[in-house]
Amino acid sequence: MSMHITVQNCLKIQYIFRRPKPGHWPTPVLLKQLKDSGVFLVSTAHVENTTNWDPRQRLGTLTVRTFDNSHELYWRLSTNLIERLLMFDLSMTQMKVYVIMKIIRKEFCKPLVGERLSTFHLKTTLMYSVEMSPPHIWKDENLIQCLKFCFTTLRRWLKVRYCPHYTTDKVNLFDGKLRLNEFPVLIELFTDMIRDDLSCLHNVKMDDLGNRISSISADSTNGLPFEELDIVVSSEMFNYLFCFSCGSFYFADLLAAVETSKVINDHSRYLKKFETINKTSTGHIRSAVSIVLPFHYSIQASMKASLCIGENQTLPQEIFILCEKSLMSDVTSSRLKLASIYFSVWRFKETAAVLKQVGALICNKVIPFSPFFTFKNHKFDSELLGRRKEFLLMLQKVVALCTIFSRHEINCVPRQLVAEFYRTVTVEDAGCRLPSNYWMDLAVVDSLLYMYYLQYLTYRATGLISEKDSAFKNLKLKIFRDAATHIETSLNQIFVSWKAICQELGVPIRTQ
Repeated sequence: MSMHITVQNCLKIQYIFRRPKPGHWPTPVLLKQLKDSGVFLVSTAHVENTTNWDPRQRLGTLTVRTFDNSHELYWRLSTNLIERLLMFDLSMTQMKVYVIMKIIRKEFCKPLVGERLSTFHLKTTLMYSVEMSPPHIWKDENLIQCLKFCFTTLRRWLKVRYCPHYTTDKVNLFDGKLRLNEFPVLIELFTDMIRDDLSCLHNVKMDDLGNRISSISADSTNGLPFEELDIVVSSEMFNYLFCFSCGSFYFADLLAAVETSKVINDHSRYLKKFETINKTSTGHIRSAVSIVLPFHYSIQASMKASLCIGENQTLPQEIFILCEKSLMSDVTSSRLKLASIYFSVWRFKETAAVLKQVGALICNKVIPFSPFFTFKNHKFDSELLGRRKEFLLMLQKVVALCTIFSRHEINCVPRQLVAEFYRTVTVEDAGCRLPSNYWMDLAVVDSLLYMYYLQYLTYRATGLISEKDSAFKNLKLKIFRDAATHIETSLNQIFVSWKAICQELGVPIRTQ
């Protein structure tokens, strides 16, 4: 009996040794050990359709498998000895990152996709992250940043639906695992985790880990650059950033034109320049533009809506697309502008839905802010600095910016607030104004109170008595507590509300 054996060099397993690497890990000594370790040939489970991405040719291929017993003919190479040596070479900090990734997978990913996002995906992510990043960042004090780096890598693979094997070429580890509809779910999950600095760890129930982290997090920091700065210097820095992010446009000459259509066209060109800079720039410039852009989307949408309402035209879909882009400006202001647009065209159902969303986003941790009254924000400075978060994250998650309307948005403002645009009536009034009081030509409302006021107007228009009364009660109770800066406008709102209630009750109103 004779046996014919064909022997070939296994080119695929050369992938880990031949592909370009920074060189610090795996080390030359470790690579020699990996070469001396063997591989195994094992049978596969049922073979699914497979995909492959060639980054050099920018070409993706799909291999379709038939539904028969042909999977019994397929074998695969197992490099578990190589992978074991790689894992044994990791530092203690890197192992901690891996353990936390596994905890996050079990607590937050498993309920969404089951076991289809496996620990092997996480192990591969970690090894590629260690290879691509400088070794000095892998320290215990950088644990959160290391986790964010790993999840950013995994999210990038999810976006292209291709998870490369660490040792073997042209193997997509997502094949036969994740379903098509599960990729966007995981992308959104990891995006939120990265944006929130892994704050989800406070909610981990395993071994009561979340509560244990929360109990010590008050004494810890995430090492932001301003950690050691004097509180006065830090306050000035924050006020400068917020004012120029949120209020600088209203100080510009773009609003000086009389015709709204001209202002819209000028601002549209201004907006396109910002979009071009955002697409072509990198680093701090791109970060700065990405902060400002949502506010300008909101302004453009509100001015266009006001022009359409003034000309009795139907609002085009373009306006609501701009509103959608603006929602990440801060916690409240852009959403309240959207609610004002809906209210102005009598779409009360949509108004109530947006206001409900704003109410859900507001909590005790939200801090009101006006870019026109920075000297009154001592509490704002101390509380915000104590959060130890990045500027963009604080703006989007913590700050409730006042809602600002120019006269070119007048048709999107409840008619009861139109008088706010005309504070300066006489020459004497103008003479008493300082250059810094340019905001007095605007309608500026504290967002939290404006939310209650819009709720009151909406529920009154729709005849929902109990909801209307509840909104008015909130407005009364919180006007002096939550009116951070523009108390005179808030008092105007509550006066108009009282006046309407008196008219409903038939109480005569004496004019002066």
